Amino acid sequence: MKSIKMIVVTAAISLFGATSFAAAYGTAGCGLGAMIFKDKPGKIQILSGYLNMLGAQTFAITSGTSQCGDSGVHSASNYIKVNHAALQTDIARGNGEALAGLAKLYNCSNTAEFSQTLKNNFEQIYNGSEVFENIQGVVRSDNNLSKSCSI
Repeated sequence: MKSIKMIVVTAAISLFGATSFAAAYGTAGCGLGAMIFKDKPGKIQILSGYLNMLGAQTFAITSGTSQCGDSGVHSASNYIKVNHAALQTDIARGNGEALAGLAKLYNCSNTAEFSQTLKNNFEQIYNGSEVFENIQGVVRSDNNLSKSCSI
């Protein structure tokens, strides 16, 4: 137990002086744990979440440090990764909670139009390559969405 505390203290001292990092964080969210373990999958995210609580996560979120102040692009990309299965289902049918959440991240003024456009471009979005970039391409190439959505 002492060695874990020592590792946490050492990591905190070395990382608190740093500004936000560009690397993605895992399912545990942003904070000290995200700075140490980044998006490494598995049970390590439990420890990451615990470490996130130890560091002043509220301060980190409001001040944009500890990977908590990422851009809308980074947030949307992470959202798509974390909600991949639900989004694929929602985009295929043109509605759903995950798709509405994505529209909100894109700051779309017309969620229904966003949803329908993604549905109409389902094959292009899920063609085996990077889903986030494909969604970005659809939004940018559509005249209405490029004006009504922004991240």
